[in-house]
Amino acid sequence: MGESGTPYIAFADNTTAKRKAEARASSGSEGSAAKGCCARIFCCLCGTREPQSRTIRLNAARPTRLRFPKNIVINTKYTLVSFVPKVLFEQFRYFFNLYFLLVAVSQFFPSLQIGLLVTYIAPLAFVLAVTMSKEAYDDLQRYRTDREINRELYTRLLPGGGTEAIRAQDLQVGAACGAFMRCMHLLELLTRIRP
Repeated sequence: MGESGTPYIAFADNTTAKRKAEARASSGSEGSAAKGCCARIFCCLCGTREPQSRTIRLNAARPTRLRFPKNIVINTKYTLVSFVPKVLFEQFRYFFNLYFLLVAVSQFFPSLQIGLLVTYIAPLAFVLAVTMSKEAYDDLQRYRTDREINRELYTRLLPGGGTEAIRAQDLQVGAACGAFMRCMHLLELLTRIRP
């Protein structure tokens, strides 16, 4: 429908009331008070909320009043700031890498020094350099794939009846896309064929 009319309701979740009724019915059993108390404490500490009923209006100018996360795909493991610390942490979690680091550090003390300092530091530095370059290459490939997916174009149906090309990362909850409408049309045809 247009912006002046009521948009179609694509999704309405009314299961919250059912869940609350089931929780009240099961609260009479033994141990449920402690379970409920622990669950409330867990929810307070972890920041989780009880599910709320929601209505998503299909293709409205303002689809919902709630805020939903953006439709951006991010699979990269590192940022420019976190790359070195995360890679070093991952490498020194392994016993042998940590062992070789401790042996290399021990060579800085004259009483513990056995040979040339370079013979202890060079192998460790080589392994770390190879690992860091491999991780950087893999993360760059993930970034390129994410960018390609996020820039993929879709046809969005406008509330007035027109269409526009929109990137995948700019889609919002409740937006009707051309592929979605084709699926709805096919479902409508199938329901007409079958009684």
